[in-house]
Amino acid sequence: MARAAHCLLFGRPPPTYCRQAIRRCVTAQTQELILGNVSAWTQENSRRHTQAMKRLQFQHDGLTLSYLDSGGDGRTLVALHAHWMEGSTYAPLAAELAPEWRVIALDQRGHGHSDDALSHTRNDYFGDMAALFAHLGLEDAVVLENSLGGVNAYQFAARHPEQVSALIIEDVGVEESGGGMDFVLAWQGNFATREELAERVGPRYLAYLQQSFRQTPGGWKLAFDPRDMVVSQSHVKGDHWADWLTTHCPALLIRGLEARSRCQLTSSRRPRGVPRRAFGPRTADTSFTLTTRRASPKR
Repeated sequence: MARAAHCLLFGRPPPTYCRQAIRRCVTAQTQELILGNVSAWTQENSRRHTQAMKRLQFQHDGLTLSYLDSGGDGRTLVALHAHWMEGSTYAPLAAELAPEWRVIALDQRGHGHSDDALSHTRNDYFGDMAALFAHLGLEDAVVLENSLGGVNAYQFAARHPEQVSALIIEDVGVEESGGGMDFVLAWQGNFATREELAERVGPRYLAYLQQSFRQTPGGWKLAFDPRDMVVSQSHVKGDHWADWLTTHCPALLIRGLEARSRCQLTSSRRPRGVPRRAFGPRTADTSFTLTTRRASPKR
């Protein structure tokens, strides 16, 4: 359901954050997504729209990092994917937002077409983002992110507030356990056929992962090392309230109501000791929750 919210909301540029606008986005096509027909629609759309974007790369920390650029003179939106995913996740969004927005979709280290990395610490991810901004000559951008990308984004914004003009965060909180990903280790290695890899991944995650299937001389494999994902997730662990409260830019928070992760930022109750300025107006729908935070007064 969180995936459905992702497809529904990110097909329209901000600031159409009201329930009525969201309902107008629920076309027959996106309704099919909600009903579970995610896989075919996502694959076909991403493949078609990815071809319309330019794949480029830059060097940082001894790695070659890949990204997709929709081009144009519109306002810049930097999009960061979740664990297991890659920048092509946002290709359909880039097509919807053109020409008003230029979408930059990074394949984060160890994902997609970017190099595998020996380290996946918080500082590694921040460094990659800073290098991307420097490579592109970006003074500021709106940053859109999901899960891993969400933590990376608001922590980056806390450290580089002048470079992030707004945040759009999907399905991630500020108190992260950092565990629960050991099951992906079963996806390690090469498989004789695509079908064997799909069977190993299983129906629950197949719709999310088919974009990451790769055919190599040694067989079929994923575009990431599952062992690296476990390590990367362990580094997400922690209480990140201090980072969130350090950011002052406008923020849109999105959470699928059936999402398994707990997101304190979209909770209807403000945790004890957390100032009111950390939150904003909240809108609930049958499929997702929206919380908006306007620019906070700097302290």
